[in-house]
Amino acid sequence: MKKWICLLLIAIAATSALYAAYPDEYPIFLRLLGFSKDDIRHLSDGGLIKRSIRNALPGESGIVAAQVSNIPSYYFRDYFRYVENFSSLTRFGDTGQFSNPPDLQDLKPLVFSKTELQDFLTCRTGPCQLGLRPEEIQTIPAEADLESDAGREIASNSYRELLLKRVLEYRDRGADPQAAQLLKMQLSRFAELPAYFPVAQEYLLRYPKEIKPMVDNLFYWSRESIGKKPVLTLHHVFSQRVGEDFILLNYVVYSNYYFDSAIDVIHLLNYADRNRPATLIVFEQRTLARATAGGPGRNSIGRSLEDRWTSRLKTVSKTLETRYRSREYLGFPYRLLPRDQR
Repeated sequence: MKKWICLLLIAIAATSALYAAYPDEYPIFLRLLGFSKDDIRHLSDGGLIKRSIRNALPGESGIVAAQVSNIPSYYFRDYFRYVENFSSLTRFGDTGQFSNPPDLQDLKPLVFSKTELQDFLTCRTGPCQLGLRPEEIQTIPAEADLESDAGREIASNSYRELLLKRVLEYRDRGADPQAAQLLKMQLSRFAELPAYFPVAQEYLLRYPKEIKPMVDNLFYWSRESIGKKPVLTLHHVFSQRVGEDFILLNYVVYSNYYFDSAIDVIHLLNYADRNRPATLIVFEQRTLARATAGGPGRNSIGRSLEDRWTSRLKTVSKTLETRYRSREYLGFPYRLLPRDQR
């Protein structure tokens, strides 16, 4: 009898140690991102924690934020299967998803202002603010009368064709050598990726050499107001499942103003400290400003981005919790596991 009691006590102790160690992984993960013990306690109490990024490159800005949301992790992931929902994080003025394969028709809703078209045409004859390659500049119309509808349409179509070509080239060959170098430098600053998600890191670095069927890929364009000009960007988003967790990476393939490279990483971790469905949402964003943006301008843009990312993470989390509790949208998500029905 004593022998069985001893074995039972050992089993209970071992089980307790196992379950105690699992939640402790989250503090380790968060410490990699620069959060303190006090931050982690605040997170456990339902607060949002945030920090500016560490080990920033010259001209790089960004933010790391975390929050626990009372929804299943796959519910959050399903939300971002629709490109329109990225607007809740970035507040796009315009956005559109590319079809497979991308087509010029995907960019037809993109209407350029006269100022945007003037900057585009100026690249042909003078200093170019749009980060275009020499061979791209050669395709810009030598003359286009922006005072006429026909002239604006000629310039607009040329701009759209250039953007489409950027997406097609990236899908076929990946980032060009200069962009690939910046991508590698930025990814090396995400301390948690090699430790927890090395497969996702390698997938983006090697894309499209190793396209995996279990990875969801999404391409879209967006335009939003940052600084004095509306910023037009082309994005590659992919999500990957890791056990019951998910990781989403959003890479800016091209930006016309201000940025040379930008990456968003969203971790959706099944939170073990709750007796109901909960997700630890960890958001990290890094933006590398273009040198021509100027020193003070680069800093102010970085601060503006940090503020908007924080407020929008709160908004997204609150929105999804409301939808999950109220079943406000009956067709979303695709399904709920029986254990998560409320």
